[in-house]
Amino acid sequence: LIPMKGQKDFPKVNLDRTENIVCICPNCHRMAHYGNKETRIKILKFLFNKRSKLLSGVGIDLDFADLFTNFYD
Repeated sequence: LIPMKGQKDFPKVNLDRTENIVCICPNCHRMAHYGNKETRIKILKFLFNKRSKLLSGVGIDLDFADLFTNFYD
């Protein structure tokens, strides 16, 4: 969910962990990166809502606006 390029923003926590990994089909993956903004927000918000508690539980604290602005906008 949080791309590995974002590791520098989380120096105390390894992003390469199950709480940050989501399994989506190739079409959704492509749309999350290259779709129009509305589509990217819809897909990423759905995934973020499913993972936010797990991420917070391991010390990865961010809200959806931070996720989208920093890594997908």
